[in-house]
Amino acid sequence: MRMCGECLMNDIEVSELTTAGVCPRCGANYGAERAPRIKPRDVIAKQYRDSDGYWIELRPGWQNGADRGTHAIVENTKRAALRGLAYVKPCACEECRRLLAKEVPTH
Repeated sequence: MRMCGECLMNDIEVSELTTAGVCPRCGANYGAERAPRIKPRDVIAKQYRDSDGYWIELRPGWQNGADRGTHAIVENTKRAALRGLAYVKPCACEECRRLLAKEVPTH
């Protein structure tokens, strides 16, 4: 048995994923063209909980692709917020470029 990394479906036979290359429940593609996984420590700036839910603020240069390019993930549960990391993608907006320019040491 193998667990789908996207929808966390547990009862998937390994042969189902490797033969079709797609999760039968959510359609996640496990083929050769799949992008490398992003490590949470590379994209998370800060995590906290408030009255709106669980927040994950992203480092400059990253955006939440599932929420129209915002720089944070907000969900009702911690698990859902962490699953939102699957939709994080690089960002080159003006704000990110400005913040990244500040971080680069000049010689």
